[in-house]
Amino acid sequence: MAEAQEKAAAESGRIREQAQAQIEAERAAAAASLKADVGALASELAGKIVGEALEDDARSQRVVDRFLADLDAEQAGASK
Repeated sequence: MAEAQEKAAAESGRIREQAQAQIEAERAAAAASLKADVGALASELAGKIVGEALEDDARSQRVVDRFLADLDAEQAGASK
């Protein structure tokens, strides 16, 4: 009986760890997708503000990267 309980507890722990890992992977994927969407929207908005489209991919990528870096810096500052 005790052996069966130990096996069940071990299996339960393994399942819990797998679920936690899957949740973390899905959270990371959602965060990456959200950052990409925010970046695209920021690029579009910046183009509207500047009055020209940011069609140059390299320039657009720099704008998005800078925006996301600023956003991350703000979040880091807010969490302190």
